[in-house]
Amino acid sequence: NQYGLVIGGPILIPKVYNGKNRTFFFGSYDGFKLRGIGQGQTAIVPTQQMRNGDFSGLLGAQIGTDAAGRPVNAGQVFDPATTRPSGSGFIRDPFPGNIVPMNRQSSISQKFQEGYPLPNSVGTGINWVGPRAAQVSNIDRMSQKVDHQISLKHRLSGADEIVFRKTQDNSFIFSPAIRDTEIVNQKLYRFRANYTWVMTPSLLFNLRASYTRGTWDAGPGGTISATYAEVAGLTKGLNATYTPLTAIDGVTGFGSRYAQFLRIGTGAPINTDLSWTTGHHNFKFGAEFLQQIMTNVASTGTAGTYSFRDLGTNAPTVTGSGAGYASFLLGEVNDGTMSTFRDVKTTARRWGLYAQDSWKLTPKLTLNYGIRWDIVNPLHESYNRMGAFNPGVVNAAAGNLPGALTFWGDGAGRNGRTAINDIYWGAIGPRLGIAYALNDKTNIRAYYGILYSPLNSNFIQGENTPNYGWAATAGTATLNNGVTPAFNWNNGFPAIIPPLPNLSPDSLNGSSVNFFGGEGGKKAARASNIGFSIERTLPASFVVRTEYVGKLVHGLTQAVPWNDLDSKYLALGALLNSSVTSPQAIAAGIRVPFPGFVGSVAQSLRPFPQFLNIGENDSTQGFSTYHSLEVTVQRRMADMTFLAAYTASKLLFGGSYQAAQLRTTRKQLSDRDRPQMLNMSASYDLPLGKGKKLLGGAGPVAQQIVGGWRVAAIMNYFAGLPVIASSRVTLPAIAAAWPVSVAGTPVSTGLGCSAYNPQNASTNRYLNLGAFAAPAPFTFGNIRTVPNVRDCPSLNENLTVQKDFRLTETVRLQFGAEIFNLFNRHQWFGLNQDTGNTAAFGTFASASDPRTIQLHLKLEF
Repeated sequence: NQYGLVIGGPILIPKVYNGKNRTFFFGSYDGFKLRGIGQGQTAIVPTQQMRNGDFSGLLGAQIGTDAAGRPVNAGQVFDPATTRPSGSGFIRDPFPGNIVPMNRQSSISQKFQEGYPLPNSVGTGINWVGPRAAQVSNIDRMSQKVDHQISLKHRLSGADEIVFRKTQDNSFIFSPAIRDTEIVNQKLYRFRANYTWVMTPSLLFNLRASYTRGTWDAGPGGTISATYAEVAGLTKGLNATYTPLTAIDGVTGFGSRYAQFLRIGTGAPINTDLSWTTGHHNFKFGAEFLQQIMTNVASTGTAGTYSFRDLGTNAPTVTGSGAGYASFLLGEVNDGTMSTFRDVKTTARRWGLYAQDSWKLTPKLTLNYGIRWDIVNPLHESYNRMGAFNPGVVNAAAGNLPGALTFWGDGAGRNGRTAINDIYWGAIGPRLGIAYALNDKTNIRAYYGILYSPLNSNFIQGENTPNYGWAATAGTATLNNGVTPAFNWNNGFPAIIPPLPNLSPDSLNGSSVNFFGGEGGKKAARASNIGFSIERTLPASFVVRTEYVGKLVHGLTQAVPWNDLDSKYLALGALLNSSVTSPQAIAAGIRVPFPGFVGSVAQSLRPFPQFLNIGENDSTQGFSTYHSLEVTVQRRMADMTFLAAYTASKLLFGGSYQAAQLRTTRKQLSDRDRPQMLNMSASYDLPLGKGKKLLGGAGPVAQQIVGGWRVAAIMNYFAGLPVIASSRVTLPAIAAAWPVSVAGTPVSTGLGCSAYNPQNASTNRYLNLGAFAAPAPFTFGNIRTVPNVRDCPSLNENLTVQKDFRLTETVRLQFGAEIFNLFNRHQWFGLNQDTGNTAAFGTFASASDPRTIQLHLKLEF
């Protein structure tokens, strides 16, 4: 609904009937060209002063002192070239006048910054407001359906759908050189067949099969950004030349995700069931099969990803000093990743068997019970091109410490495995339901069931397949919390990935890696579904249903860091940032973990000091609980339908944490929790014209004017999402710490969403920055989910007005108008919840579409 223009429409091929063979055919073609500007956007772009290296406008009051006792001001920019030890910490000298000299600025950064637009609003916070760049989609869709009744007992049907789509999607209206422009070519072929056999009056057999093949070919190919990294001078160590994805503290980032991403996927589900009705029982037995094959050829992250943090130019350990854009101008990268070209072909299969019965015990009481067994053949790569971190493999290059790479398949240097996980055989889910008719107007229902779902790692898309050894995504980062940068991009990306293929277990030592699958089977994700409802028929054909819905889920995929520093070591303070061979570290009894180790004390104390971050992306430690009360009012009549649904709910989950050792099973409020939702829809055929209550006897001309009108509306009202506060405080070798809540200070500024204005400094702050503080150095914060405050609710109304002109008995012309966002409400999205971003915290990044009116004209014959 973000597009304002539709060109084309369906050409409907009439049904063809053959009396002898009882064959029916129907086909259609739809051609669309969609164009629009998309949502309104806000951004933080560098001011002209900042582009020149002048950060004097960011200077604020004193916020602390450095390791030498010198005062440090908010926004004060320090020269990383002057970094030196002082006591147990480090100090830097500030740039005179808070200005980064021109001769110190990276030529690469200067070239990339040319792509930023100038601010069109004041300040260094949300200082650019405008729409997204134009988006265009060309869609051609063709479909056909054939139904053939072989005999009274046998029926066969088939259908196919072919879709061609080309889309150009653009991000912010930055220069095309640094814009994330994605041109997508999609092809979809879907074929379906259905066979029904009425074996006896009480036995019905059904077999359904389909085949889908889809191609997704995306990237910035043909645009300026496809080769702009080379133009900017960023070439050394890269595997591609597109503008890389770049994040900058305090400024909206830029760049593309990939040079090309080609995905070819096929799916072949087959379902069969047998229904048997006997006495008071209605049995059903069935089986399901799904095979998914994915081929992925990708150049994703092959120009690298780069992060420029305040840490690069701050006074070490003094939060609030430094500027991410100053680090960017200097080219000092805090952390980055580099990927190689990837080519994988994966297959996964899933089987399901079930049996169920609907038993009518009495005319008023029905019992439904059944059981389902799911078996998943986990994903495997056709040529065993899989590799990942394994905590049990000996790392010869790290003094034989545990923790190295493992490679799937048979042969030297491989682990003898083919699938990413073992088969889990215990996914047996019982179901039970009870329905009782209290009287002819009141029904009571209750149910309970366990539903299993395959792990993400069993059906993951190919770009996430762990295939170290043949391809790699490796990361490098500052080892001492920003005291020393990871690298300067003027020197290119470090050579952290060895030539491939490479099946050496220690080939990615010193980099960030991922753990996948483990050596044994993993229990499938499972959900316990509970429900109870009362339904009542009221006068005037209204039906009211009140229902409790509960869903308790375990085994959810959750990212888990394996290499976080144990939080007990934070007591070492600034010593963690010192070299493990420094006099201070030696005096404190810190040992070098293995011969040849080079790094900080914090790195040396990690569980696996030979690696940086280690993430397990398919851990099954996640869980959630959902409880809701749902009330539905519905009315269905010949000319009018009405539906209203209200939900009051709460969604909790095993949330994020500040360090692996502090993780707890305590539930947290989910960032997707919406405690109240109201959905309403209505459709009304006006009672005018032939066969209606009013003007039924009007003449032919009048009939064409007054008849065939329909009005429909959809209205959605949702409560806002929780506010999840974050902090820029980074602890050595530990994930970022949460902020500290300032007692007695209100979180909300009191500004309602309707009064919010991003271009007015007095009304563009939804949250109060003063309610939060950075935790003290080497300590954790105490708040994540902010109580009693949510972001803006979603309020939306859409209206459709449609008129049918019956030209002949077989030809109909339809004209209609769809009005999206009927009342032109401004919906605000992307609430900045980063307390370290003092300029943008509490502001919104984008707005909903304005009122959009779409017209359509369709001819059916």
